[in-house]
This record gives sequence, C-alpha cells and structure tokens, in this order.
Amino acid sequence: MRLIPSLAICATAALSACATTTTGPATPTIFAQMPASNPSAGPGPEEPTPAIAGETFGKACLAAQPTYQNTPTALARLGFVQNTSTAAYHSARYNMTVKLVDRPNNIECSVIFAGDDSDREALGRAFGEAAAANGNGNSVDVGLRFQPFGNFTYINARIVSPK
Repeated sequence: MRLIPSLAICATAALSACATTTTGPATPTIFAQMPASNPSAGPGPEEPTPAIAGETFGKACLAAQPTYQNTPTALARLGFVQNTSTAAYHSARYNMTVKLVDRPNNIECSVIFAGDDSDREALGRAFGEAAAANGNGNSVDVGLRFQPFGNFTYINARIVSPK
C-alpha cells in the first residue's frame, strides 16, 4: 500500500523534470499530438460551414484510411477534445463530433455536425472537395444522412473501411 504513494511521487518528480524549458525548438512527442481529453467534453456552440465540416471529415476520416491511426493526431491539430466516457471527439468551437467505431470486419469514421441542410449542393461540393483532396486517388463513397432536430439538422458524414 505504501508503494503507490512512493510511485506517484517518483512519477511526479520525473514528469516535472520533463517540463524544464530549454532554448531551441521543442522535440515533438506523441503526447503533444493527441487530443486533450475530458470525461465531460461535448460539442461547441457554433454551426460549422459545409467547408469546415468537409475539411474535418477529409483530415480526420478520409486521409486516415484504412486504419484511422492518424485520426487522433489530425483531430488534435483541429482543436478537438476526446470525451473519455464515450471515446468521441468534440470540437470546442463547433457543434461537431467525430467518432471511430471499430467492428470485427470494418472501421467506421463518422463526423456528425449541426447544419443547415437547405443547401445540399454546398454540402455535396464541400465533401466532394474533401474526398478529392484526401481520398489518396481512390474512389470514395461518402454517406450523408440528415436528421432534423429542433431549429437545425444533424448531418452525419461517414465512411466505412474494411479491415
């Protein structure tokens, strides 16, 4: 039982040594590229434009296919926070969530955002541009689903990659 407090003190001392500032560029670590996490993280208040939603989908899902190992890094760069209770990633600014679902035969990457579905042409254009920029030259089948909710619509863009 006394071993645990001793380990915590040693770990704290070791980590504080890492926080020492030096001159010159910092060496990046995997921890600097992971999104922040919080058990109560949720989406932000702003409605993203189709271009912002498309860019997020492109960087988090399309460019990270087929394993999605780079999705957390992409989301960290976009300012997302992971909810440790649900494993979903939320934008602090936009009403937008990214979720990876690992199934036995495939992995799904999904971006859900609050939006105005009245301009479906703009949505199609934005997600088409994201697919062209991040699809690695492959034909990409992106599913868009629309779910009305109060004064706005939740739009779900998703892609499924076989394992």
